[in-house]
This record gives sequence, C-alpha cells and structure tokens, in this order.
Amino acid sequence: MKRKWIAYALCFLIAAGCAAGAWAARVNAGRSAASSLELLLPLSQQIMSSDKSIVIKHADTYQNYSDEKQFLDTGRMLGRLFELPEDGKLSREEDHILYRTATTDSHGADLTMLWVGFFDHTSELILTGGSGPDTSPADMIELQRKLTDKLQSIGIKPQWNVMIQGVLAGDDEASSPSPTDWLVAKLQAKQVEQYEDNGSTSITYYSPFISEHISNGKQAMNLQVAVHRNSITQEKRVTIGTPAITIEY
Repeated sequence: MKRKWIAYALCFLIAAGCAAGAWAARVNAGRSAASSLELLLPLSQQIMSSDKSIVIKHADTYQNYSDEKQFLDTGRMLGRLFELPEDGKLSREEDHILYRTATTDSHGADLTMLWVGFFDHTSELILTGGSGPDTSPADMIELQRKLTDKLQSIGIKPQWNVMIQGVLAGDDEASSPSPTDWLVAKLQAKQVEQYEDNGSTSITYYSPFISEHISNGKQAMNLQVAVHRNSITQEKRVTIGTPAITIEY
C-alpha cells in the first residue's frame, strides 16, 4: 500500500498538486478512456467558460525489473514507444528509483512519463497528459486514444483518470448553470457524499453511464465535481473528474 501512495504522489506533483489522496485506489477496468473524456466535455461546456484545461492520467503496475541498468533500458524503450525524449532522467530515492521523461506535442499538450521502480523489483507506470493554451478538446481526445493504443500494444489495459477544470460560467449564483441538474438528467448520477472546506465544495457521484469506479470504503463512486471560490477575486473555479479528481481544485 505504501508504494501505491508513493506512485500517486509522484503523479500528483506533475499535475500541480494533490487534492484527493484519500481516493488513491485502483481504478477498475471499464469503459475506454476517450469515452470518459467525451462524456464529460458536454458538461464542461455547460458550466465552464471557454478557457479550460484537461488532464488525463494513466497509473498502474508494470513489469518487474532485474537491476538498475535493465530498469533504465526499459524506461528508454517506453519513452520511444510514447514518442518521448530518450534522454530521460534517472533519480534515486529512499525506497524507489524513478525514470522521468517529458515533451510537448505539436498541439501544445504536455506529456510526462514516470516509471517508478521499487526495491523489490516491482514497478509502476504513470502517464500524464495536460492541455496547453492552444490545445483543443479534440486534440486531447486524440492524444488519449493514441496513448491507449500504445499501452494496449504492450499488454497494458489503460486505467485512466480524466479531469477538466475551468472558471464557472455566469456572473453570479443565479445565472451560473447547475452541474447537479445536468448530471441527474444526462448521466442519472446519484450523490454519494459532499465535503466543504475553506471555500471549496466537493460532491462525489455514482453514474451507471461510467463503468470505471472506485470506493470510499462504503460506496462506489465514479464522478466528482468540485468548486473553489478565490477568497480575493471571488472567482469560482470548477473541476470535474472521473472516477475522481486528483489535481488541486
């Protein structure tokens, strides 16, 4: 369990922080990653302004390694597969080693690969893609499909975490669209739990339209919506994610 937290912590740092550490459970296999992103896009268009960011993540165990040289060679092979630079960096920590490589694609999306090796020779592979200012939702859907194909080509079933973040549309509470109404009407979503703290509200749901799910120990959940109000500007930032939000909201 300790190593799972290490791997997720590394993944969160690449994507600007961790807001949902309590939900770092394994995503169960289900619907394709791209379909999850396409499912959330209409909601983001309803409730967010036009300037939004998209983050996609795959995180799961990968093959064992024999020694540090073989770990590095495999890391470079994986980098070539995902069309990343081969001059990735190898670092050593107290209880794991890490190979990291990253690039920005032709559409301005950032792609980072982390391969984490634990000292019992097991490993974790983490891919994080983030949209840039000129990256369209269609570009991110295509990136996700491309990465899915490449993961499957080496025998990995993708375990995707998809998030969209942007400023809440509308000038005030009354004019802002309600994500809850949309979720109930379009995805038959049922609320699982709600959490409020320091200007943030987070609600988790379960929708039968989304096959992936995680558990809070009591109930299954596969969708999260969070709104954070900036205490200075009063601007509201909204984040939606499936099966959970794993970036700062």
